[in-house]
Amino acid sequence: VDAFESDDLPAVLADQVDQDVDSDVQWDDEALLGAMGPALSARHAEDTCIEALVLGHLPVSTSGWPVQHAAARASSLGQSVAFVSLKNGRATAQLILPHQDRSKLVHAPDSRPMAAMLRWRASRARHWVLCVEHAEEAWLSEASDLDAVTVLTGAGDPAVVDCYRTLKAIEHDLEVTLGDDDALPSLGVSIVGAPRHRTAGAAARLTTACRDFLEVETLDVSSIPHMQRVRAVDVGGYDFHDPAPLLIALVRDALASTPADVLNDSPNAQPTD
Repeated sequence: VDAFESDDLPAVLADQVDQDVDSDVQWDDEALLGAMGPALSARHAEDTCIEALVLGHLPVSTSGWPVQHAAARASSLGQSVAFVSLKNGRATAQLILPHQDRSKLVHAPDSRPMAAMLRWRASRARHWVLCVEHAEEAWLSEASDLDAVTVLTGAGDPAVVDCYRTLKAIEHDLEVTLGDDDALPSLGVSIVGAPRHRTAGAAARLTTACRDFLEVETLDVSSIPHMQRVRAVDVGGYDFHDPAPLLIALVRDALASTPADVLNDSPNAQPTD
């Protein structure tokens, strides 16, 4: 396969191509697979985080994994997460509740202008996961409001190689755009749809390659072995044909203009226009 014949592929990745991971190998899971949540850096405010989710080489049921990532993030944080998908000129949003939250699902307010809806979501979720389609990835380097970028990937060899190359491109673009003087968004990997021993093997290879070749000392690595039921509120959708950085900036403005103490307000409170 051409993808494995490039000279820019670290040996730690290339040497494993087409080799299965021995299930008897004892991986240091705790060191490799961190718990989702607070480890992500907050570049703008300690109580908020905007995380861009980039789709890599995924196993079956590709469309379901991004929401699963948001749900895992919510459960790790113990609080709701706002999930927004930007695809084909349409921004759709959900409020994802953590698994341990057994309260009654709230109802999103009636259709309102996009800015008002963003503020309503910001009042109930301080961590946002924005999933962008492949065509939007190049815009991420221009999104100075991002706190983190996570690549969603499978654990197979083609997926690991593709994930590394995606991380390399993102890291390069962020450095060129933001410069060495600015704190860059943290980089992460969420490995999905694989048993733990295969996930740990993929995590080890990616962590080593990113540390040795990209000088990324801390790679936020987490895993989602299988899909689970997601507790979510559909918030609605809007036509949005602008580049992803503009949506990210709108989310940052909504978070900045919505005090965290409104998180305890009535869940059915309506946003103002």
